[in-house]
Amino acid sequence: MPFVLDNSVATGWYIPDQATAYTQAVATRLETDRAIVPALWQLEFAKCAQNGVHQGETVMRHGLPIASQDGKLRDAALQAGVTLL
Repeated sequence: MPFVLDNSVATGWYIPDQATAYTQAVATRLETDRAIVPALWQLEFAKCAQNGVHQGETVMRHGLPIASQDGKLRDAALQAGVTLL
């Protein structure tokens, strides 16, 4: 059954100190299910990424670029110092 995905879960997939058994369980569920996100989800995620960069816990901590077609997300990624693919 589809479900609504909140950024408080998704950030746990990228920021180690926010990872929990629950965030992992939701990630596993997405292998067979789908999630719906609010319209502002991408902007919220970009803000979380920006906060992570400022706190030294960069979402792209592996030095990897982000792939996105969303203009606002790409702009926010650039402002956060994340390279685009």
